[in-house]
Order: sequence, then structure tokens, then C-alpha cells
Amino acid sequence: MVHQNLLLVLILFFFIALLYLWSERLKISYPILLVLGGLAIPLIPAVPNVSLNPEIIFLIFLPPLLFEAAWTTSWKDFWARKE
Repeated sequence: MVHQNLLLVLILFFFIALLYLWSERLKISYPILLVLGGLAIPLIPAVPNVSLNPEIIFLIFLPPLLFEAAWTTSWKDFWARKE
């Protein structure tokens, strides 16, 4: 069971990297392709059903995304949109 889960995680990491590279090539923001890829995963019949507690998402995955977005935010554009 552990080997199957590890293989699933490694395959998902591979597809995450692939989607990131495609976003760079297509000049599209990578979160857009990651969301579309996440929406496409349930359509694959061989993928097992995985459920996560929403609190884990907010605790583990959201902070790094917000941190990365904070570094790439233009303060000039931020203050210009405030008004």
C-alpha cells in the first residue's frame, strides 16, 4: 500500500513539473494550468479517490503559494489598484 501511494505521489509531482514547464512555454501563469490539471485528475479512471481535510490545505499548501505571490507582487501596481 505504501509503495502504491509513493508511486502516486511521484507521478503527481512529475505532472506538476510538466504543467509548470508547459506554462513557461505557453506564457500562461502556472497556477492556471495547475488548477486545470487538478480538475482533470478525477477524469482519469485509474486514479484512486483521495480526500483531504480542508484544514490541511489551508495549513500546508496555501501559505507557500501566498508567500511566493508576495515576492512577485509589484508594489507600484498594488498601490495603483488600491484607489
